[in-house]
Order: sequence, then structure tokens, then C-alpha cells
Amino acid sequence: MPKRLTLSNSALGILSILIATLCFAFQGIVIKKLLVLDVSVHAMLFWRQVLFFPPYLLYLFFCKRDVLRWIGGKDAGTVMLIGMLGFFCIPITNFTTLHELQAGIERILIYSYPLFVVLFEALYRRRLPPRKFILAFFIIQFGIFLLVGGGDAMTHLLKNIGPAAQVLFAAVQFGLYTLLLRPWAQKLGSHCYFLYGITGSFILITINYLYHESFAILDMDAMQLIFIMMLISFPPSIFFAEGVRRIGGARASFISTLGPVVTIFAAEQILGEHLSLAQLMGGAVVLCTLMMLEATTLRQIFRLWLQKPKKLP
Repeated sequence: MPKRLTLSNSALGILSILIATLCFAFQGIVIKKLLVLDVSVHAMLFWRQVLFFPPYLLYLFFCKRDVLRWIGGKDAGTVMLIGMLGFFCIPITNFTTLHELQAGIERILIYSYPLFVVLFEALYRRRLPPRKFILAFFIIQFGIFLLVGGGDAMTHLLKNIGPAAQVLFAAVQFGLYTLLLRPWAQKLGSHCYFLYGITGSFILITINYLYHESFAILDMDAMQLIFIMMLISFPPSIFFAEGVRRIGGARASFISTLGPVVTIFAAEQILGEHLSLAQLMGGAVVLCTLMMLEATTLRQIFRLWLQKPKKLP
């Protein structure tokens, strides 16, 4: 009987990152709608946590009770600090610029984070980063540049240097977070890592919210959007942690650059925006570059997908 193919660790990691990326791609659209409703970033982050945290604890209690364990004060404190970086510092730095910065410019800048992942990793390992990653980064950035409007986008960028620098700082934080995430996700498992990380961020987000605003229940329209925001941010974050655990921060960050492509095409369907030929070319550049980077694993996935089960005699 022929041996049945199974997904490799690398393929499972790529699929996890793809699921996370597809969900993350819609965040910008939802946040823009919340800003139109005059919901502050502080309130967004707070209510997103409130809607997610209790159901997640119930899920862990009934389905993954082994995750609910004490990991020691030092480890718990470290993971909670990493969670504060990932779920508070990065969004608070990034989302507060969306009033002033076009979503396309924000996408170019935030998706420069793979370069910082590669650079931080090279510094940690004390060796030069692989040339294929550096080359792929610049090709993908060119594709994203075309995706968001080319020269018009750069004109807008030059007029908004302050907010642009703030998003670039968020990209640096994202690169650092991605690098710090892997060893802890490998040591604790994705759910245990996420539980402690989200707990740390919840504490900081609650303090920040009560410092800046008085406690108030939002209207139904805003709460519905925040519920959607929660669904496309926290559950995918677990997939992202799992993907980074399996394939590493550098590969995961490059695969996630598919996000702007999904965002642009989603904006066409949801917001009725028209896609130009340059944008289509930009999407093709990003997609083709990622396929070349992960050609070996993609072939393995396609072979498994095409495999037909044999009939028993």
C-alpha cells in the first residue's frame, strides 16, 4: 500500500501564518470604521480584550486545562512583558496614526517589519542575514509600493513624516516581538504563551483605558465592530504564534506580507475601491516572490492536496 503523504512541520507553520495573515488583513478596514464612529484607540483595545478574555479562559478550562498552570514568577513576568509589547505597545503606536495617515502608507511602513526581524536575528546570531531574505524584502516592498498607489503614496508620505515615523517605530517593535515570541512559544506551547501574554497586556490596557477615559459602554454598532475586530485579531494571533514556533520569525514575517495584497483586494470588494493595473502588478510581485521563497514547502502541500485515496481491493 502506498505511503500517504502528511503535512510537514514547515507546511503546518506556513498554513498557520496564512490563516493569521488572512484575518489580520481586515483589521485596518474595521479600525477605520471604528474611528469614523469616534471610538478611541484606548476604548478599542480595552473592549476587544473584555470580549475575548473570559470566553478564552472558559475554552482553556474545558478543552485545554493543562495550559492553566503556573510557570514560575520569572517566566510569567517575561512572557507578560512580551505580551504587553505585542498586544498593547504595537497597536497603540500604530492605530493612533490612522487619523492622519492613509491606510496604504501605513501598510508599506508596518510591513517593513520583516527587515527588522532579519536584522535582529542576524545581530543575535552574530552573522550576516541570508541574501535571499534581503533581496526578497526589497522586491516585496516594491510590490507593496505599487499596491498602495506608487508615486501618489510617496507624496502623501512626505507630507506626513511624523505619523509615518511612528508607524515605522511600530514596525521595529513588531520585528522585536516576532523574534522574542518563538523561544517562549516553543518552550510553553502556543496557548500557554498566549495566555500569559494576553494577561499581561490586559492589565496594562485596562490601566491605560481608565487613565485616559471614564468607563462607558459603547453603542451597539461600535460593539459589533469591536467584536469583529476581536475575532480577526486574537484567535489569529494564536495561529501566528504557532506558525512562528514551527518555522521561525524570519520566514513567518515574509509570508505575512501577503496581508497588504488581501487588504487591497478586500477594500475593492467591501468599499468599492477601483484596482489599477499597477496595483494588480504589485499584488503579483508580492505573491510570486513569496511562492519562490517557499517553493519546496508549497510543492509538498500541493502534492498532498492532489493525492487521491486508493480504493481498497
